[in-house]
Amino acid sequence: MQHPGYELVRRRCTLILASDAGADAKYAFDDLAEAMRKCYTDFGVEFSFETETPLDDIRPQPRDQVPEEEWLGRRHYAIARIDYPEPASRGTLIYWKTSLTADLPPDIVQYRRTHKDFPHQPTVDQFFDESQFESYRHLGYEVAKRSLQEMRANDKLPDALK
Repeated sequence: MQHPGYELVRRRCTLILASDAGADAKYAFDDLAEAMRKCYTDFGVEFSFETETPLDDIRPQPRDQVPEEEWLGRRHYAIARIDYPEPASRGTLIYWKTSLTADLPPDIVQYRRTHKDFPHQPTVDQFFDESQFESYRHLGYEVAKRSLQEMRANDKLPDALK
């Protein structure tokens, strides 16, 4: 099993932070879905995403008179309740996805404008140049920072992260 979250679920962790940086230009969340299926099949664990922070908010949203390649998501994260079976207990999954929103810094926006498949470039070529590496590093930092700020502002930040 390659998904690190699988082991955290097996250990019945009460808080799991998962960062998904896999190439997923269609925002199908294949890696997340596969991990959830395996956790249910192997451990009987179920995940329920909150209605206030749905996965759909990560997907690029249609905007009038804006080309599809420039659509942006509403947020970078989704929160799910983890329901563990006997003995029954609960946990929280915070799922981050490399995604683009309107409030990102200019250097990330510029890299996207000149590299249309960012942030879902294929990982076949593992030799990133400096601009590509820095754009992914900075996006990851901004995804985490902005998500935690929004969770704190909306009283969604788990106690373990306060």
